[in-house]
Amino acid sequence: MDKISAMKVYVKVVEATNFTRAAEVLHTSAVYVTRMVQTLESDLE
Repeated sequence: MDKISAMKVYVKVVEATNFTRAAEVLHTSAVYVTRMVQTLESDLE
């Protein structure tokens, strides 16, 4: 996974205020958005 892509997903979550809205904006599933953010969190630990 590309960290930059994951960070962009994270920014969309913040802007949209929730995972479902971010997924809609990104034209993907909420599950994908959740996994991207979880992976980013793990990478940053």
